[in-house]
Amino acid sequence: MKKCIILCSLLTAVLGTAQVAIGKTSVTNASVSLEFGNEDRGIVLPWVTSAASVTGAVDGTFIYDISDKKVKYRNSGAWVDLSVDA
Repeated sequence: MKKCIILCSLLTAVLGTAQVAIGKTSVTNASVSLEFGNEDRGIVLPWVTSAASVTGAVDGTFIYDISDKKVKYRNSGAWVDLSVDA
C-alpha cells in the first residue's frame, strides 16, 4: 500500500502543471507560466524602501524600489534595473 501511495504521488507531481491564466480560460503558450487576458490587468509588485534592504532574495525576484522609483529584478545576486528613464 505504501508503494502505491508513493507511486501515485510521484505520478501526480510529474503530470501536474503550474500554468495560470488570468481573465481567460487557458494559457495559449506552453512555455508561459502566467498569462493575462485582453482586459486591463497586471501584477502588483512588492515595494521596498531600497533594494539594499532586501535580504534573502533569490534570482528572479521582482521588486519596486521606492527610493529611486524603479522596477528591479534579482539576477546573478545583483539587482538589475528594468525601468526606462525619460
